[in-house]
Amino acid sequence: MARPPRTHEFGTIYHVMNRGNDGQDIFLGQNDYQRFTQILLRAKTRFGIQLFSTCLMPNHFHLLLRVSAIPLSRTMHWITTRYVKYFNLNKTRIGHLFQRRFKSLRCGNDGYFLTLLRYINLNPVRSGLVRHPREWPWSGYRELAGEHDSRILDPEFPLSLLHEDGIPKRDQLLRFIDTGLAECKNYPDPFSDTAENILKNMEERHRCAPQVKKRTDLGTLAKGLSQEAGLSLATLTNGHRSRLAVRTRRLFMRMAIADGWMPGQIALFLNCNPSSVSRAFLVQP
Repeated sequence: MARPPRTHEFGTIYHVMNRGNDGQDIFLGQNDYQRFTQILLRAKTRFGIQLFSTCLMPNHFHLLLRVSAIPLSRTMHWITTRYVKYFNLNKTRIGHLFQRRFKSLRCGNDGYFLTLLRYINLNPVRSGLVRHPREWPWSGYRELAGEHDSRILDPEFPLSLLHEDGIPKRDQLLRFIDTGLAECKNYPDPFSDTAENILKNMEERHRCAPQVKKRTDLGTLAKGLSQEAGLSLATLTNGHRSRLAVRTRRLFMRMAIADGWMPGQIALFLNCNPSSVSRAFLVQP
């Protein structure tokens, strides 16, 4: 029976993972990790994805990402094909490297997003490779911690979910990740059939989870931008084609996406087609 096609919706966030065929290692040394990282960097530019968390393990990988106008399946096919070609050529081998097509879990809310981010960063600890996620060089933890410049990750969105409460947002996020250290050994195998339900229940069990910030109201965001640009709110929202209006509207779309609003909601507010939001995300304002 043919596999059903994956649905695509612009702006959706996914937890993506895949592992080696029969559990074999897919990264055999530093050069392999670096090459996969380079491919991810190229994919960000080529497909307009945002990466919020990554973790490359000896026999599998995790990505927490948001897609743009290009479907996730096309993006992941390009990433894995490029890596398999490199791996087979350099290891003098042929055949499949990955066990099957990638697995993806759709992230439907901000609390679940933070739970997934913590789970991904704690995977090296869960697997017994290190005692703290900071010790594993092939994840995005050090970038989230601000110890390295962000080359792979786009940390603005995760940090934007946290409240200003006197504690720097970055510290709040790192503390939240660390709250899972005590029990991460009990986290599910990410490739088990029950992993998705267990992960979704994790958030409810953690009372120390940071409070998720409420999204900025679209009307408030539009009013502030229009005033800053010297435009009326009506000019911003009625499709006026002046250069300033177009650039401000494009910036509004990008800021709303970064704040967690879905393209359909933004398009409804602006009385435009969702495809306009897709184009705004791919073109610099």
